Amino acid sequence: IMREQLNAQIYTDTTVTHIDTVEREIQILNEQGIQNLPYENLVLATGASPNQYPVAPDHPRHFRINHWHEYDAFMAGFAEYK
Repeated sequence: IMREQLNAQIYTDTTVTHIDTVEREIQILNEQGIQNLPYENLVLATGASPNQYPVAPDHPRHFRINHWHEYDAFMAGFAEYK
């Protein structure tokens, strides 16, 4: 359901090996091998225990989602940027 709501491509069991913020492209590694993929908006979901990354932790578009109410806040923030 989340995939359809966000019009998102979701990759599981995948490692992000590089993020190019200038070209807006990521490199991933999974069972299909290495792939370079463009992105418009990027969400890195690290699992059930989200990691806090030092990249702009107080930015209004930086969300940690680990529960449905956090997802609701994310959706509200995401909607304003559609």
